[in-house]
Amino acid sequence: GFAQSLSAAVEQAYQWQSDRGLAIVKTAIVSIEYDANTRELLKTVQRADALSGARGNSNLQASVAAGMQAAGENGGAAGMMGIGMASGMMGGMAGLQQPVAPAAPAADDPVAKLKKAKEMLDLGLITQGDYDALKAKALGL
Repeated sequence: GFAQSLSAAVEQAYQWQSDRGLAIVKTAIVSIEYDANTRELLKTVQRADALSGARGNSNLQASVAAGMQAAGENGGAAGMMGIGMASGMMGGMAGLQQPVAPAAPAADDPVAKLKKAKEMLDLGLITQGDYDALKAKALGL
C-alpha cells in the first residue's frame, strides 16, 4: 500500500530505517493543499468534465497528473521520491476507476432535442431556419 511505497522511497533516498531505525508503517492523508497551478488545472478539468459527464474518472486522472507534475517540479531526491510514490499509487488506483456509463440517448426527448438545437443555434452552428425546422420536427408539427 501507500505506507509501504512511502517507506521504500524514504529508505532509498534517506536511509531512515538502516541509519536511524525509523520505519514508516502506517500513513493517513488528512488533507491536500494544491498550489495555484494545480487549482487552475482542476478548474479546467471540472469545466471540461461538465461537458463530458465523466466526473469521477477525469477528476482522479487530473489529481494524479497534478501530483506527478508537482513531484517532478521538486528538485533533487524529493521530486524522484514523489514520482515513485505517485507511480506506486497508480497501480492501486487502477481498480478505483469506474466505467463511464454512456449518456442516455436523447432521441425520444423533445426537450433535450430542443435544448441541443438551441445550443447549436447560439454557437452559430445552425441557422434560425434550421432551428425552426428542428423545433417543428421535435414537437411533431
